[in-house]
Amino acid sequence: MIEPLPAYSRDEAKTWLKIWGLPLLIVLAIIISVPFIAIPQLKSILSNRQEIITAREKLAAIAAKVDFLQGLNLDSLNSQVAFLETVLPSEKPVFLTLASIQAQAQKAQAFINDISFSPGPLATDSATQKQVSQAPVPGQTAEMDISAGVTGDKSQMLNLFGLLIQTRPLLQPKTLILNRNANPETPIDLIRAQAELIAYYSLPSANLTAIDAPLPEITSNQQAMMSTLENLEFVATFGAIPATEPRPNPFSF
Repeated sequence: MIEPLPAYSRDEAKTWLKIWGLPLLIVLAIIISVPFIAIPQLKSILSNRQEIITAREKLAAIAAKVDFLQGLNLDSLNSQVAFLETVLPSEKPVFLTLASIQAQAQKAQAFINDISFSPGPLATDSATQKQVSQAPVPGQTAEMDISAGVTGDKSQMLNLFGLLIQTRPLLQPKTLILNRNANPETPIDLIRAQAELIAYYSLPSANLTAIDAPLPEITSNQQAMMSTLENLEFVATFGAIPATEPRPNPFSF
C-alpha cells in the first residue's frame, strides 16, 4: 500500500523556499548558462592555447634560421651573389653581352659586321612591376634576343660560337644562316653569317618568402652546376677589336 506524501503547511513551504530556493536558482542558472558562456569560453581557451603552440613553433623556426644565417661567412655570401649576377643578371645584360661577343670575336679572329638587341620594354618601375606580376614563378628566367652579323672562315665561325656558349652571362645560339662569299675580290673561304642568339637573365621576385619558412638546401647537383658555371668566361669591360689581315669588307657581300 502506497503511503500518501506528507502534507506541508504554508509556513513550512515558505521556510523550505527560503533555505533552498536561492541555491536552486543558482544551480539552474549555471546549467542554463553552460551552452552560452562556459562552452565558448572553453573553445576560446583551447584556441588561444593552439595559437601559443603555433607561435612557439614559428619562433623556434626563426631562431634556427637566425642561428644558421649568423654562421654564414658574409664575404663568401656576397661573393657568391656577385658571381650569380654574372651568370644570370637581375636586369637585361645588354652591355655585358656586347662585351662578351666582342671579346670572343677577337679571340676567334672573326669580324662582327653588325649587332642588334631586342631588349623589350624599358625597365621603368611600372614596366618592371607589370613584368614581375606576370611571372608565375619567383626568379623566373627571361630571354633577350640578339641578332649579329659575322664574317670569317669556317674555322673562325666554329671557334666563335664555341666560345660564345662558354661565356657569362649565359648565351645560346638560336639560328645561324650562312652566306658564301660572292665577291671575287675577297678571299673565297670567307663566310658571312647572320646569327640569332638568346641572352638569359633573371626576373626579380615579387614576393618574399615567409620569415619562418625554412631555407632551401643546396643539393649536390646544384653544387656541381656551380662548379661548371665557374669555368665559364666573364668579360666585364670593352676592348678594341683588332683588325685581321686581310680585314674583310662587310659591304662587299
